[in-house]
Amino acid sequence: MNNVCSDVIILAGGLGTRLRGHISETIPNPMAPIGDVPFLHILLTKCAREGFKRVILSVGYKQEAIMQYFGDHFLGLEILYAQEKHPLGTGGAIQFALEFVKSPYVLLLNGDTFFDINFWNFMTYHHKTSLLKIALTPLLNTRYGSITLDSQGFITNFMVASDSTHSLINAGVYSMSQQIFKNFNLPEAFSFETFIMEHYKEILASGEVYEAKFIDIGVPQDYLRAQSYLQAP
Repeated sequence: MNNVCSDVIILAGGLGTRLRGHISETIPNPMAPIGDVPFLHILLTKCAREGFKRVILSVGYKQEAIMQYFGDHFLGLEILYAQEKHPLGTGGAIQFALEFVKSPYVLLLNGDTFFDINFWNFMTYHHKTSLLKIALTPLLNTRYGSITLDSQGFITNFMVASDSTHSLINAGVYSMSQQIFKNFNLPEAFSFETFIMEHYKEILASGEVYEAKFIDIGVPQDYLRAQSYLQAP
């Protein structure tokens, strides 16, 4: 797969309710301070350092804080904004943001999670027949649902949160075909997570497992842990 013009979509439009009491109500989760800079600053710096050139920020709640901080360019990245006029859900937000994408495949990131892998390398190794590849990581006693794979790396099942000692969880990093929604009649607003669980067979969704640090800053204990783990650029 040619990654020269690969774009990035970052979901940064959530309501930002999970960190209330830890950050100001005037900022969304992706702008939560990590040291002296917003979390999104760290995420975009990682994208720039790994060779990506265009980032589409899907924004909604408190979008002005994000747009004023990053503007149209940041560390050599061209920044575009897919501005929600009303809540679209994660799926609707992605569907809207894809209108700005130029490359056949796009890196999709959650704006409030950090998975310490090389995004560029992750994009390079993509099943040719798969419309979606998910980065997975094993967690013990996870609060997240788990995913199972077959011997070729294709997803075979989704399970609810459990106490399994070998749960593979979705780490919020995706390599996605621009055509992922092409053969589906979808509403304007929908959940991407539900879409994947309902249609993983049709889109030949695959997974790749990494042993790497995973932080969900929307969870207060992870947000506090991020202060020491994530170093501001």
